[in-house]
Amino acid sequence: MNLAQWTQQTYDTLRARRYARRTYTKDEVQEILRTAVDILVDELAEEGDLALADLGRLWVETRKPRTIHSSLEGQPTTYEIGARKRVVFRMSERLKKTLNRDGAE
Repeated sequence: MNLAQWTQQTYDTLRARRYARRTYTKDEVQEILRTAVDILVDELAEEGDLALADLGRLWVETRKPRTIHSSLEGQPTTYEIGARKRVVFRMSERLKKTLNRDGAE
């Protein structure tokens, strides 16, 4: 799902809820979603850990520097790969149950 599809689905969901205090335009919904993503990215960059109920947990891990060897060019060559960060995700039990509802593992 891309941002346009996410915006449309959120817009439709908000319109369908009768208890919503106001109606939002598609542009407002898109701005809300972009802001939410910006906040999530900033939180991961600053704190390195983010738990979202019913979705899961995201956190930043730093990978150790490593050396790799390649002989693709005919001669053995060694490359150094520096330490780098990556985001790791562990899904919640609710998400896991929802994804595996049909019995697929």
